[in-house]
Amino acid sequence: MFEMLLVLVREHGRIVSKEKLFAEVWPDSFVEEGNISYNIRQLRKALGDDAQAPAFIETVPRRGYRFVADVEEILEPPVSPLTDVAASDSTETPDGAINTAGRPAWQFAAAGVLLAAVLAAGIWYLMPGVPTRGPSILTSDFASEKLSTTGNVFTAAISPDGQSIVYSNRKGSKHSLWLRQLASSTNIELIPPSEGIYYDITFSPDAGQLYYSRGSESGDGEIDIYRVPVRGGIPEKILSGTEGWLSVSPDGRKISFVRCAHTNEDYCSLWIADAANLADQKKLVSRPGPIRIADNEISPDGLSIAFAVGQSRNQASEFRLMEIPLTGGAERELTSERFFNIKSIAWLPDRSGLLATASRIPNKAFRIWKIANGGTAEPLTRDSGTYSVLSLDRAGSALVATQIEQDFNAYRLDLNGQSEKQLLADASNAAVGPDGTILFSSVRSGNDEIWCMSSDGGSQRQLTNDPADDRLPIAAPDGKLAYFSSNRTGEAHVWRMRMDGSDQRQVTQTNGGMPMFATPDGKSLFYRHAITGRLWAISLENGQERAVLDRGRSRFGFTSDGSIVAFVEDTGPRPVLAAASTSDGRNVKTYGLPDGAIDVIEIGWLPGERSFIYVASQGVGRENILYKQPFDGGQPTKLRDLGPLDISETAGLGLSPDEKSFVLVEGGWKHDAILFKGLK
Repeated sequence: MFEMLLVLVREHGRIVSKEKLFAEVWPDSFVEEGNISYNIRQLRKALGDDAQAPAFIETVPRRGYRFVADVEEILEPPVSPLTDVAASDSTETPDGAINTAGRPAWQFAAAGVLLAAVLAAGIWYLMPGVPTRGPSILTSDFASEKLSTTGNVFTAAISPDGQSIVYSNRKGSKHSLWLRQLASSTNIELIPPSEGIYYDITFSPDAGQLYYSRGSESGDGEIDIYRVPVRGGIPEKILSGTEGWLSVSPDGRKISFVRCAHTNEDYCSLWIADAANLADQKKLVSRPGPIRIADNEISPDGLSIAFAVGQSRNQASEFRLMEIPLTGGAERELTSERFFNIKSIAWLPDRSGLLATASRIPNKAFRIWKIANGGTAEPLTRDSGTYSVLSLDRAGSALVATQIEQDFNAYRLDLNGQSEKQLLADASNAAVGPDGTILFSSVRSGNDEIWCMSSDGGSQRQLTNDPADDRLPIAAPDGKLAYFSSNRTGEAHVWRMRMDGSDQRQVTQTNGGMPMFATPDGKSLFYRHAITGRLWAISLENGQERAVLDRGRSRFGFTSDGSIVAFVEDTGPRPVLAAASTSDGRNVKTYGLPDGAIDVIEIGWLPGERSFIYVASQGVGRENILYKQPFDGGQPTKLRDLGPLDISETAGLGLSPDEKSFVLVEGGWKHDAILFKGLK
């Protein structure tokens, strides 16, 4: 950068082309054009210059740059022993030329001090770790502007110059990419609608290329990374089998990304490769299961990568922010602060720290945090909004973030599909008790708490009130107790209380989890292990905990006596439904899924235990369909369509006592883009 200043000063008053700057500042390197504009901006900052009314560096459109301040060149010729001292006092030669030999020595010293001061000011301003006023996004008063209100913008990125953003947009089951000019609010479609969701977007340093990752909305299958010219062109797939997070180095030469083999030894790993041709791929760091590596960001000087790493399955604060050098060396912790999850990170341009969207208390709002070089962590947003993706322009003056809002509700539906669904309450999860009382968790109070209501949605009453997250309630078969999951101890455990909310006690002690089913005899409780997702049981008499199944995932449906559990088994090439004994874990039946079924997301048993029902998502649009499966085997029967909305957990599919209707929690997440010009 300082070599560039010297070139401009030496050529003061004359236009210096970009080609000349390339030749003199980077004679033996391939550097993209964006490096010049970046260095010019940094010089203007160091000199206190204004691009609109320049006192030092003027931009000459399409031609280059010109140093416009007055420059006085003072040269001192070498002193000869034969020089006549008297002659050195003259100020003008016979031909009229100025003779500088007689200038006082203090003038030369002053010129040197002036140039040194300018260079020192630039060095002081840009050196990492030196206190500065900081990027304007941190020093300007809080200012935000909503860029969308549709709820369909899943990710966005701001251009290096802060003048435009690229964002994804969903319409139906398809997603497209759009370019928005911020000054004019003009929107242009870059990539037309297609199947698959966009996970991450970033510009190349010169803003000529766009990198993005895309894969299935469910997260199943590979997530691929593409590159496309911003001005239009055919997208080029450059990487397959990633987790979606990516970063491009400031010189445009390197790209970082995450791959997850999901093995116990190598669950997730962070990689670096040449951005031009993806050659020289190198694994930098990996983690064993269940620890995952999430977002990563190459530092402004291109020497290291910051990355988020941890796990949040058990609702504990175990995510950390780390940094690893690209040239080799040990990774280091950037802050001692622990988070429930870290969704996105962005380096501040002066390398004084990072911004991150993170939640410190499980499932609370994901705020925008500043992580300083010294390790201090402070939230910059304090509203109830949850932020996800972050993208900061090169100058640190504008920030784009996506904001997420939960929109789930509990509905009552008839099994036969003859009537419309009935809205009951805003809810995250729900279960039906033996007398028809509905237990549900809701964030209506600003926090996940347990509530209850009558079968028609009336008489709603709050049962828990704790700063932690209380979720996933179920009722005991005798209707006297309710079980729920809470992270009050710092990680998820099963708790119990009376149906009026009194006498709340922790049940599990060794392994945390989420309650699934309590046996009618009151002796056992089945729960889903928070880390592995497998089925476990605890004796309610002596507290002994045991593994029930070493396979299966997440959703389980139990017969009324708890002797048989239905679940999705995924050990083979294609998922199947299975029914197993809870006493020894052995399968008693397996069932194929309907043609086109992608996943099973809820299971419940019908009267007489001779058949069970389940919800399967199907097709590209992930339509949800309710099926009935005879226990003895045979083809499933379609009962009713449920639509494409996301479905949240309902224990045993929330069957009513008369088993003619069921309760379902469905809805989705709204994603919108926010532009910040100040976070002070």
